[in-house]
Amino acid sequence: MRSSFGPKTLSAYLDNRLLRQIGGYLDASARLRAEWLANVEAPLGTHVHPLSYDGGHLRLGAETAAWASRARMQQTKLLNELRRRPFFRGLRSVKVQVRPPGATAPGPTRADPGLATEARSASRLSPYVASLVRDVAAGVDDAELRAALERLAGRAARVPTRTK
Repeated sequence: MRSSFGPKTLSAYLDNRLLRQIGGYLDASARLRAEWLANVEAPLGTHVHPLSYDGGHLRLGAETAAWASRARMQQTKLLNELRRRPFFRGLRSVKVQVRPPGATAPGPTRADPGLATEARSASRLSPYVASLVRDVAAGVDDAELRAALERLAGRAARVPTRTK
């Protein structure tokens, strides 16, 4: 007789319907990746990868901004070539975004009210860089540019002052 105590596999906690959905998603993702690699030549095919293909819309993730730009420049050619393949026959649009390898869902944006405090402080300039920006601003004749540089320098992380 098997005991109900002890370690269990993940599938013991998930119902069969959910497991079938996950399996179907993984199969579709693997097929999309295989079709992409079979139809798009290197180096583009290896540095830009498909994220999803739904309703005629192909969403691509590029390793870097440079590869995203390259994919966007070749977008018309890519659309025409992929539409000739049976798998991509209904392709209507391609959207490219930067998605480095291993990246998960995109992080919070500036408009996101739930933006983490750590993310805000990470975007601050160091005091050294802020002083350099202020020095550059002082030598700029254009009032609007000078004001923009001073605002940028104001984003410096505040350094706590020592008390004696």
